[in-house]
Amino acid sequence: MNFPRRDHNLVMLPGMRALAIGGQKTSDYSQPVMQPEVFDLNFLGGSWALLDAPLDLSFHPRMYHSVALIIPSGQILVAGGQMTQTMTYASGDIYTPPWIARGALDRPAISSAPSQVHYNSTFPVSATVASGRTVVEMCLISLACVTHGFDQNQRYIPLAFSQSGLGTYEVVAPPNANHAPPGYFMLFVADTTGSYSTARMLHVSA
Repeated sequence: MNFPRRDHNLVMLPGMRALAIGGQKTSDYSQPVMQPEVFDLNFLGGSWALLDAPLDLSFHPRMYHSVALIIPSGQILVAGGQMTQTMTYASGDIYTPPWIARGALDRPAISSAPSQVHYNSTFPVSATVASGRTVVEMCLISLACVTHGFDQNQRYIPLAFSQSGLGTYEVVAPPNANHAPPGYFMLFVADTTGSYSTARMLHVSA
């Protein structure tokens, strides 16, 4: 990483990216790290890239005991965390990754998707992208269960798909519960620029 960083959170994003957010350079809460970093897992020989720090001056440092998770809007909820050894932040902030910061017209949009799918089945998804772009990824991201900077339920599951018509796709569900335990997931669509949609909630079961 570009900074010494401890007590941070790692969040998987559509586009196969890992976001590091929050944390501190030391252990005494005197040097919080405000600048997120991202690692593109499509290029394992790459490096962590710095992103701009939140411009909102009310955005709090998020250190030990903090949580961070992706929400259906595609933004990141970051909350809690120690202010000092004995005081915590009883608040939350919303971080908008740069790939979706330009607004709804710049993002892919899922117009239809089923609310429930079964393992090893094929299901239809309709999605639109901005002019000149194509859909390059569909993925499931699990609902979060974060504590002490660790999301023990975090899963990022890329899905195979093929285009079946103008704006329509046939998507292959996870093969079994080893890949996706039964339950609810967020379905995201990403395009060639790295921009991604808001999520559709989808239940996966046998």
